[in-house]
Amino acid sequence: MPRQTLRRDARVLATTALDHHRPALVWAGILTALTTIVPLIVGAIALLQPGAIPTSTATMQADEALQALGSVLASAGLRALVSIGFLLLLALPLSYGAAYIGVRAIRGEPPRTADLLLPFQRPIAFGGFALLLIASGLVPLVAWMIAAVAVGVVVTLALLGSTPDPADMMLPMLWTVLLVGVPFIFISIYFQFRLVFGGIAAIDPSCGRVGGWGSTVLSWRLTRGQNLPLSWVAWDALVALGASVLRDFGLGIVTRGLPEVVALFCASYELLLRRLQEQSASRHGSQ
Repeated sequence: MPRQTLRRDARVLATTALDHHRPALVWAGILTALTTIVPLIVGAIALLQPGAIPTSTATMQADEALQALGSVLASAGLRALVSIGFLLLLALPLSYGAAYIGVRAIRGEPPRTADLLLPFQRPIAFGGFALLLIASGLVPLVAWMIAAVAVGVVVTLALLGSTPDPADMMLPMLWTVLLVGVPFIFISIYFQFRLVFGGIAAIDPSCGRVGGWGSTVLSWRLTRGQNLPLSWVAWDALVALGASVLRDFGLGIVTRGLPEVVALFCASYELLLRRLQEQSASRHGSQ
């Protein structure tokens, strides 16, 4: 399957699945939205409300300002761990269970409610993938915090002689922390993009029992060279989601937008998996 056909073929498969299995895709879309939004809210709280930040104290010294910054980062890290725990134990399993319901719809198979619990039925394989996925996001986060502390020290020393009240250094330091994190955020997004199909592969019987590491490697192979085609599919999903908000007094996002997003995601997985299996069969046949 040429790369340029992924967008078109994903639309065709998604449309067919929506015509025949819309109710199942509606519920899959609702579950996917809930399991995506809740961890984001928890993560946003960890970043935007990291703890008590001193706003004005003329007696604060440079070492106290650094200590306050460390307290901010530690508080944010603790709340991030809470978010990760929720993601690992509940959000990821349910979201990929919902995604597999979408995969069955794409394949023309009758979706089953029991499919939602498949990740819990393969705890080792799915748990291994989930840990690798979270680690791929956590490692850049840790690197960000280390870099932020180092840069924070430099900024503190630079502002020490020009700022009468050391407490006034807190805002520039926090902005510096956020700016330093930008490249690490993009690194994390890249890895999440490359590993996104691993959760389905870990529970998909057509992939066999590949295990946590095997499903992660399979996702890496599926997405190799697919940055642009998958970006177009993601764009189509965003357009469908945005357009659905204007329909049925906003209810269109539930009946049209979210189901189409799930269908496009699952169609992309199915098409890329078929291509990889065809390539593998072709290589074995030529030997």
